[in-house]
Amino acid sequence: MVSKRLAYAAIAVIPGALGAIIDLPAAIIGTYNVSFLMGAAPTTFVQSLLPESYRNSLIRPNESIYPGLPADSHPIVFELGREANAGPPLLNFISFEEAKIQIPYVARIGSSPTKPFLYKRHIMVDNAINVAGSWISFGLNTTLNTFIPANSSNSPSYDYEAQGVLKAKIQRTTSGSIPVESFKSAAGLPWFAEFLTCAQHFYNFTNPIERVSGSVELAQGVTIPVEGIHTVASFKIVGALGCDLYL
Repeated sequence: MVSKRLAYAAIAVIPGALGAIIDLPAAIIGTYNVSFLMGAAPTTFVQSLLPESYRNSLIRPNESIYPGLPADSHPIVFELGREANAGPPLLNFISFEEAKIQIPYVARIGSSPTKPFLYKRHIMVDNAINVAGSWISFGLNTTLNTFIPANSSNSPSYDYEAQGVLKAKIQRTTSGSIPVESFKSAAGLPWFAEFLTCAQHFYNFTNPIERVSGSVELAQGVTIPVEGIHTVASFKIVGALGCDLYL
């Protein structure tokens, strides 16, 4: 795995030399039983979740992506669910609970000021192997947490809690103001964390999709109304690679 990534990084000095990112070999594959959620929070709070150097790098999504977004707000994206058969190809045997707090539509320093990236603020998992592995491979701020339910794939409810960090109350619904495609596109943005490299998820949205809505309460005392989708999707991660390849 390490030698393969080093080879990609060496080629990354020639943007476009590897062709489309989606066609590159996967670093990680798996299946995600997940709620993709998005809600608006005060811009000052969102900025507090970003590294200091990125606090003036928010790109406001246009009206077609997030209708009615208040002028003094910016989206936060949450992913709450369970990954199954995840890991590097041929070694994808781990299943675990996972919650993510993410900031979409961030202009990455050194990249185009109009190209949106996803900043991964905090990843919570219930598998200790992933805590170390996600930092070593991607620079992700990952912590070991306890989840309710312990196996969300078997739960009849989409409510979700990562103890000490967030608590989500989520219900099925039939409509919403944010287009379904907005959740898909936010989940598929190229992303970065604490390293100087980037990566990208590619999801296979072929299974049925349910609309959901509710709220996410964060440990900071902020409660965010959210809309979203729930589905089961296979995925692959391409990266970590030089960020210029994702432009």
